[in-house]
Amino acid sequence: ADAGVGCAPKCMTGSCDATCYHDVDNKGHADVTCRERISWAKEHSEILQAKTLQGAIVLVNKECECQCSCAEADFAEPPPNVGTCSIVGDHFQTFDGSRTNVYGEGQVWLVKSGKIWVQLRYLATPATNGLAAAHDIAVGGPFMNQHILRVGPLRGGKIIW
Repeated sequence: ADAGVGCAPKCMTGSCDATCYHDVDNKGHADVTCRERISWAKEHSEILQAKTLQGAIVLVNKECECQCSCAEADFAEPPPNVGTCSIVGDHFQTFDGSRTNVYGEGQVWLVKSGKIWVQLRYLATPATNGLAAAHDIAVGGPFMNQHILRVGPLRGGKIIW
């Protein structure tokens, strides 16, 4: 077959982002990636009968055989950023693994994203010889419908919230 049309003499399947030369409506070759062709096929499913992502992938992989190939994993949403932070007294470790200490009174944002807010307040205590230590924590943000949960130290044997 001609270069760029159908299968080349030696089949070399590229990735989902490789170019697929495909004759669109007998109007010439459209050189777009497999990923772009699948997105187009899914959006125009009423014409192509590719009603699902899997259907569009099967259709385009067949049309672009020996040029490029995609799988459902190529269209997966990236996983959310996941991490761990910790607080022990005046020491805390951030999500990226950095460590820091807070010795003065004040408030520190532990998490401040579009959806989640976590703030920690440090106050001097007799137990720390006047140095600040974690006193209370407040959690809020859109994920809590703008409500705030605040947890403080024990008072009379009960957690204050």
